[in-house]
Amino acid sequence: MILSIDFETRSRVDLKDRGLDVYSSDPSTEILCIPAGYSPDKVEVWRPEDVPQWVLDHAANNGLIAAWNAAFEYHIWNRVGAKLGWPEIKWEQLRDSMAVAAANNIPQDLDTAGEVTNSAFQKDKRGKRLIQLLCKPQRNGQFKEDPELMQELMEYCQQIGRA
Repeated sequence: MILSIDFETRSRVDLKDRGLDVYSSDPSTEILCIPAGYSPDKVEVWRPEDVPQWVLDHAANNGLIAAWNAAFEYHIWNRVGAKLGWPEIKWEQLRDSMAVAAANNIPQDLDTAGEVTNSAFQKDKRGKRLIQLLCKPQRNGQFKEDPELMQELMEYCQQIGRA
């Protein structure tokens, strides 16, 4: 079976400006939540400290892992997750959904890919706003800590996984 994952993270480092290596290595980078599941109707979302053992065992036992732009999940899992005691994943375990899309002449931007393929789920403005509110530092350099917004983000991530 293939486990699909999708991290939501935050950092004081700008990913687009500094790149994945710097972003994933920075001490301020943290995992907000991880949606994961073996099928769209069985996606669950956890905070990093609550990831169940079966997810970690899947990774530790060389189970296959799928993600859109899997290099991101690889680096976050192996750098940020490693600090939490998660087992290392190997490149060979990964299946990159974005690469599959590219090979099939589907746009590599997830929003556009969803539109082109007439996906049942389209990203909505509220999801993007939640990410802006929780994943980007505020002007004072601090992150917004709001349990209600975090719960809404987790519900949004679960909805995406079920689409």
